[in-house]
Amino acid sequence: MASDWLFTAEGLAATLELVPGGPQGMDERARADFVSHQLGGLQRSPSHIQDPTYAEYAAKYMPQTIQKWRESQYVMAAAPLLLNELSHTPYFMRLALIPENQDLVVMQVRRTLADADTIQTLESEEVIRTLQFLSTLLLVQGTDNIPAEDKAALVARLQVWKRRFSHILAGEIAERCLGIINKDTVVDELLKA
Repeated sequence: MASDWLFTAEGLAATLELVPGGPQGMDERARADFVSHQLGGLQRSPSHIQDPTYAEYAAKYMPQTIQKWRESQYVMAAAPLLLNELSHTPYFMRLALIPENQDLVVMQVRRTLADADTIQTLESEEVIRTLQFLSTLLLVQGTDNIPAEDKAALVARLQVWKRRFSHILAGEIAERCLGIINKDTVVDELLKA
């Protein structure tokens, strides 16, 4: 496998096993690490290389990537890592807003809560990516579909992470998530009044 190929839309798709030719025999953690390596390589590329690669991948493989994410139980497996990186594309926004995908934020909230103890032990970059993706989904899809008990549990965890990671970007992102949740709660209360 040529190293340049790894940093193409097809190379990313192959790593997620959406097309043939990718690395074989990886568990989900190793696959996420490999995608992280690929994304790091792309991020070091000039924007005239990055942007078309992300757009091509999103145009060709976004629905399959969402399906891969649904099939995985990990909070930040390879598919959500890639979706997080593609969240600025119009393809992501379009797919995040269609009715059959309105459960994405609920799914990520539940996975975040299920892996909350593990998240606290991750490297700071992984915590940042996890919370960034959650923040994006909260912003794009809102909090209306999140059950009240999940929302309350998430608020409690986010408050802990805001304090625990106050010295790094993860603390700011936890605070951003809290702001999104609290804003939605305030708006809901105003609408009910």
